[in-house]
Amino acid sequence: MSRTRATLTALTLIPVLLVAGCSDDDPKPKFGPPSSEVPTTASPSAGAKVLGPVETVRAWIDARNIALGTGDVSSVEALSAVGCTTCEDSLEPIRQVHADGGSFDTAGWEVVSARLKSRSGGKARVTAAINYAPGTTIPKEGASPVSYGLERHMVVVDLTRIEDQWRIRFFGYLS
Repeated sequence: MSRTRATLTALTLIPVLLVAGCSDDDPKPKFGPPSSEVPTTASPSAGAKVLGPVETVRAWIDARNIALGTGDVSSVEALSAVGCTTCEDSLEPIRQVHADGGSFDTAGWEVVSARLKSRSGGKARVTAAINYAPGTTIPKEGASPVSYGLERHMVVVDLTRIEDQWRIRFFGYLS
């Protein structure tokens, strides 16, 4: 994405972010470290990085983007809590398209901004501005492509901490 396009995208999201309930907290610079959280316990597997809530949301979206191309949703499922129906609702179309011989031609979702809204014990809430990249989907083998344009959304993501790892338990749309 070009710097101009990124700037325009950011500027168009400012009113949405204000309406969505930005707090009086100091803004965090984009060029800073991805998370200021300090892991409270060692990672279950040697060498694996413990992700904070915001990092988990970003990792979930990155894994979903990879799944669009491969059809393998196991990495996304590993970042989802058991019983997360909104996670499953996002993954089932990917499974179905690939099972039917179809494909996705898109860059997927891009996290424009994400911020930790609350954290208490083993629960956290993250709000994020997400762009859905334009592209095409071939729903099944032999079908005509379905084209779609850029979409911008504000989301709220609830996470729970399971076995020293944050996992998404709800993914909802504010816009």
